[in-house]
Amino acid sequence: MSVENVALINRWFEQVWNKGNQSAVDEMFAPNAVAHGCGEYDTPITGPAEFKKFVTTLRGAFPDINIKVVETVCEGNKIAARFDVNMTHTGSSLGIPPTNKKVHVGGLLIAEIKDGQIAGGFNTWDQLGMMQQIGAIGTPAKLLK
Repeated sequence: MSVENVALINRWFEQVWNKGNQSAVDEMFAPNAVAHGCGEYDTPITGPAEFKKFVTTLRGAFPDINIKVVETVCEGNKIAARFDVNMTHTGSSLGIPPTNKKVHVGGLLIAEIKDGQIAGGFNTWDQLGMMQQIGAIGTPAKLLK
């Protein structure tokens, strides 16, 4: 099963994020799936329709988003995937005027796979780093001198 789960996660990032294929969300994200940690920290995303809104918003700010899965670890019906994200801030869908700045952040997904679909997931990705790189918020002073 882990080979199939790795293939699903790689296809998820390639189709949904890198290519912006909205129909892939319907295919790979279960109707009652819940994703945590994608947008607002305390607001999960439920179902394909909500997830597609999130994809549309993020890709609206970063239409050239490219996510590369760096490594995966599988156990039973769960998979962890560490990924790198490269993108350029050329859109205003986050409410921030485009800066044309290049952004590089990393992230981690832990997903549950059921019947060949993502049944739920916990995401952590460097949203703070993204906002700092586009100049939306300042960078804190050095913590260590």
